[in-house]
Amino acid sequence: RGPLHFLSGLSVTSNAFRTVNATIDRVEKVDTTHANLDFSRTRNVLFDGNTFNGITQPTANPITIAHVQTTAAATWAVDSGDYLPFATWARNVPGFVAEGAITTAAGDDRFDMPYVVVEQGAAKNVVNLRWPLAVKGLMHVTIRCDNPL
Repeated sequence: RGPLHFLSGLSVTSNAFRTVNATIDRVEKVDTTHANLDFSRTRNVLFDGNTFNGITQPTANPITIAHVQTTAAATWAVDSGDYLPFATWARNVPGFVAEGAITTAAGDDRFDMPYVVVEQGAAKNVVNLRWPLAVKGLMHVTIRCDNPL
């Protein structure tokens, strides 16, 4: 009860969540009557391999987002949406990979590597891929809500 609580060492794996004659938004929730969790301290959270039936918003950590950038831009905003558990922040990007060519607006192939900026957006659930110049393409980005171990 009160502030400064955080998630550490939580594992929710291989469950079948199912509702009967109803639909619910999520399977997890934090009661914020007295305080919210401190998402800046989240560590070692695994939320994986679950099945969601009758649940509007499935949840996972880590998640992999296929981000398609159709117009050339130097910053790609990859939104984790509501997929991270407990509406936590996008704190870590352990990996990303391009599928197909990354190209300029003129269609020239580029072989540059972006860097990531985490905890972006009003809800801190967006990561930015920053490129040295405006490019477009498809990237698979893995996002975590925690710092593992």
